[in-house]
Amino acid sequence: MNGKDVWVVASFVCKEGKEQELLKHLLVLIDEVNRERGCIKYDCYQDTENPLAFTLIEHWESQEHLDAHAAGVVIERWQEVSGHLREPGTEIRVLRDVDF
Repeated sequence: MNGKDVWVVASFVCKEGKEQELLKHLLVLIDEVNRERGCIKYDCYQDTENPLAFTLIEHWESQEHLDAHAAGVVIERWQEVSGHLREPGTEIRVLRDVDF
């Protein structure tokens, strides 16, 4: 790692009964984002205690790559197709390496 990498942890909850529809859109999102410039890894995880809770963990080469992703059409489309499937209140944290 070069010290410029950034990680994102984004957690959200799916509305009850909407899991299968959400999973279909997540597959597309993950595939498309992993092909974006600067994406090192982008994947989704499901909570072991609450199957409606999901967390996206992202690893980007730089803040600039993350900013381009956040402003891009893939995320815009994700918001359009999944907004009604998720509970309000996505929690997003952006992380960086510790400077030792």
